Amino acid sequence: MIAKRYAALSLIPLGMLLLSFVALIAPGPFRGPLMIAQPFRLTLLTGFLFPTQSVYLADAVGLVLLALAALGVWIIAITWEYRRQWRS
Repeated sequence: MIAKRYAALSLIPLGMLLLSFVALIAPGPFRGPLMIAQPFRLTLLTGFLFPTQSVYLADAVGLVLLALAALGVWIIAITWEYRRQWRS
């Protein structure tokens, strides 16, 4: 019963992950308004933290959904392990 509940709960992060990828690969007309017009040009070390191209609304939504999906997976995994150890 508990395994089915966690399997059902894992569909939520999976759906958010799918929506984040759809938002990130959206074609030009569906990307929404421009949020950051000038890309940051910093060193290689900070190139990962700051975008190197213009950021549209769909990109921001996709990244937020990606972060929330990862957080959801972590929460489900931690509660699964906590419950498993508590029942043992």
